[in-house]
Amino acid sequence: MSSNQAALNAIGQKALQAQTLLARALSSRLFSDVEPAVAAWHHLASITDSTYPYREAILSTFAVALLLRWETYHDLSDLDLAIEHAERALRMCQNGPNRDRYQNLANLGGAYFDRAKGASEGPERAMEDAKWAYSYLDKAYYVYVQRGKELNLVSRRSGGVQSNKKGID
Repeated sequence: MSSNQAALNAIGQKALQAQTLLARALSSRLFSDVEPAVAAWHHLASITDSTYPYREAILSTFAVALLLRWETYHDLSDLDLAIEHAERALRMCQNGPNRDRYQNLANLGGAYFDRAKGASEGPERAMEDAKWAYSYLDKAYYVYVQRGKELNLVSRRSGGVQSNKKGID
């Protein structure tokens, strides 16, 4: 096994552990569970670079962990960091209707909406954040619909393999 493959495997193992922590934190929403999940995903985001094949997934999941901490403790710095990392992940995501793009757009829309509701910088900032929220959620809906159309087309072509009801796998 090459050293590159060994490094990829090690990061993959850390990602599995971090995902387990995040799942626990999403269930409990306890500080004792949320903090280790955020720390694990932060570590993964800091040790990978743009050449890592799953960098987008790491950044978007780190953003989800930060959003969880924001929802739990309402520290605006978590919300700002979540938006920053989700936007970076979205820039790395391939264009077109795919599950990752849809999820990143939906997370960004929700995060901007939350920031608009709590904007302490005044009504101008709240309006700007609300515009971004609408823009991202509108794009998420478009990707959602397009993905559903693609899945239904594949289902018809393959002789009736059924997609799930929402069209997003």
